[in-house]
Amino acid sequence: MGVLLLCAFSLFIVSVDTSEILVGVMTQGKSHTGSFMPLLEELKGQGHNVTLFMDSYVNISFGNKVNEWFIKITGHQNPMEETGTAVRIWKDRFTFVTQTIPFYFGARSCEYVLEDHRDEFYRLVNYRWDLILTDSLFAVCSYGIAELSEAHHVIMHSTDVESGAGTAKGFARNFIMMPRYFLDFDHAEYDITRFMQRFWSAYEWLGTWTTMKILTNRHMRKALSPIVPWFDITRYYADSSMSFTDMPLILYFPMATSNELFIYGAYCRPSKALTAEFSTFVDDQSSSGTILIAFGTIVDWARAPTERLDTFVAALNELSEYRIIWSYGGPEIRVKKHIKVVRWLPQNDILNDNRTKLFITHGGLKSVKETTCAAVPALLMPMFGEQVRNSWLTYHHGFGRIINKVNFTSASLIDSIREMATNPVYKNNVKRLRKFYEDAPIPALKEAAFKINRLLKYGGRMPEYFYTRSTKFSFFTSLNIDLLVLYPFILLLLLLIK
Repeated sequence: MGVLLLCAFSLFIVSVDTSEILVGVMTQGKSHTGSFMPLLEELKGQGHNVTLFMDSYVNISFGNKVNEWFIKITGHQNPMEETGTAVRIWKDRFTFVTQTIPFYFGARSCEYVLEDHRDEFYRLVNYRWDLILTDSLFAVCSYGIAELSEAHHVIMHSTDVESGAGTAKGFARNFIMMPRYFLDFDHAEYDITRFMQRFWSAYEWLGTWTTMKILTNRHMRKALSPIVPWFDITRYYADSSMSFTDMPLILYFPMATSNELFIYGAYCRPSKALTAEFSTFVDDQSSSGTILIAFGTIVDWARAPTERLDTFVAALNELSEYRIIWSYGGPEIRVKKHIKVVRWLPQNDILNDNRTKLFITHGGLKSVKETTCAAVPALLMPMFGEQVRNSWLTYHHGFGRIINKVNFTSASLIDSIREMATNPVYKNNVKRLRKFYEDAPIPALKEAAFKINRLLKYGGRMPEYFYTRSTKFSFFTSLNIDLLVLYPFILLLLLLIK
């Protein structure tokens, strides 16, 4: 049996020389980079030179995980800060129209890069890359580099495949039958049997495609016009060699896939024992367990409405039976001694500590995956983007509950926390899901690296017979509208002849 397993595993080892791989992410894209980093480290561990590129307004580093080739923008204000995005995250509801805004931010930033750092940009273009991996969202300068480079490009999705990208790539997914990317905060639910929910899914799909073709394309084409005047994001998606998504299939709904899409998100990162700073705090005989609070790298508590922050703190101060660790960078707050406030914390390590009872978070996919791996229930307060959908998935699987960021009360928050921390149903549901999470013949990251190695073996792109033909057709043909029109026409013609 051992010999057979070894032989099977050897099928996923593709012999390739050391390759130069560029990974381009959105402006100041720490969160998206964090999603891609486990795979990048796997590729580096297999001997490839992996280089991360982004443009940024501040100094950013990821240590020595991979090579870094960043362009720092100076003399300009980050357009994200100009528009008060950090405040709007706490107040606004987000739709497919909202998604055009960060594309605009990326386009503006790329304009600054091309104005002030054109030589550095072309050094990236002219470097002999073997393959370029680009963020599916907002990475405008990276798209320009990929278009001008001789290397083929791959699309990297930090969450599930967005409907616009999936449609452009011809994945034959029926996005109307899947939870919407932008579920409503006030109605975070999805039931395929309800006509109106399918209607709104269709509306979002059509709206996403339309805004991407018109607004998003216009922003990016303007920014890239000095170097790539023909740029079209839908054609860029369609021409990619392959797509990778970090959304674990076990968390999501059944969906169509193809040779060109690989879903690699079902992996768990190793954890370490808590350092003395945290273990001493949580190791209290009177404690009923640990509650971890972390809202990712983008949500800024300093921009939270005062009444929301006060309500949140008041609720936590009432939960003296727990030890609460909160990753917080906002204004000074008065908390009781059972609450430990820190600017940074080892999230994965705390989640995997056996004293942790509950994770309060924003519904980012990395956090949802980590709480699944640790088999810890989650109370989610989604803030923007697809986070409502991610949060709904935890509810759908029975280990999460959702609180509305704009109208929660201290009482409702306290009730939700105590219910989830003490009711074993949530824990049992996430433990059940955890059993299947990594259940695959080949570890997800190993298989994803195999797919990339295979691309490299063929020069960055598979033979043409590997790819779907629908990207060559119009909507009229690929959706069979021509046939739907033709058959009634023929029937009508026959009736008229009679």
